[in-house]
Amino acid sequence: MRTVLVPTDFSAPAYNAALYAVEMAITLQASLHLVHVMEVADKTLLDTQILWPVLDYQDVKEKANQQMNLLKQQLRLQIIENNAGEKVSVTSSLVEGVVYQEIAEEIVRNAAILLVAAMHGAGNAERFIFGSKSRDFIRHISCPVLLIPHNFKYRKINKIAFATDLSPNDIALIELLAKYAEPFHAEIVISHVTTDANDGQHQQQTESFLREVAGKNNYDRIYYRYLSGQTIEDGILRLSENGEVDVLTMVHRPESGLAKLWQRSHTKQIAKQIKIPLLVLKGASINY
Repeated sequence: MRTVLVPTDFSAPAYNAALYAVEMAITLQASLHLVHVMEVADKTLLDTQILWPVLDYQDVKEKANQQMNLLKQQLRLQIIENNAGEKVSVTSSLVEGVVYQEIAEEIVRNAAILLVAAMHGAGNAERFIFGSKSRDFIRHISCPVLLIPHNFKYRKINKIAFATDLSPNDIALIELLAKYAEPFHAEIVISHVTTDANDGQHQQQTESFLREVAGKNNYDRIYYRYLSGQTIEDGILRLSENGEVDVLTMVHRPESGLAKLWQRSHTKQIAKQIKIPLLVLKGASINY
């Protein structure tokens, strides 16, 4: 059974992301698995950082269990309201460790095809994506990550933008993205965001890229859009602000321009300014 994984710190943004994940699981015909990490210090910090007194450990664990049970009840009600009570199961894990490490392991243990997490907030969901260990997390992750703005309410996914620099490596990821888009009957808009002039060489590169995409995809709802004349950052934000796109997709790859963009400090601001869900793919993402 395919699984949508949802990390939670029981905050309001995490709850909102979990509600979004319910809709994803229903459409993708997947189960829903919640995970809460009782965070302990990284081994390198054990001498300097204690996250809770030993005597309080049982109280912390019991409270987390209660919160998890309540969250599962709330999500099951949401599933029943969507007439999917027989189709989507809800399970959970309460684990201890370093957040980014435990989340990565839960993805593997549950064969997750998608991780849905809150984009904003000061909780664990933000820390493992944007914190000091985010590069470690991204390096070890084995499925796409869908980040949900803290106030964003689910709406039917009709159009998914895929931001690309026309790297040949993106073609396989578009093929993967099509498998996520198909259950929604959503359009994929290949969006080439660049500051370069639209010259003849660029036109040839674009035509070659699109021919290869067409040759490797049977999905017939893939289109192309060219954006230039601004910074890459502005172009990406513009994609998310025109009201036509329901999910924006970016690629994390060490050798790609967009990956370098993602790793620069100001790229975090793109994620925090964006008003729609952000899907992050990487070159080593698992097959759907």
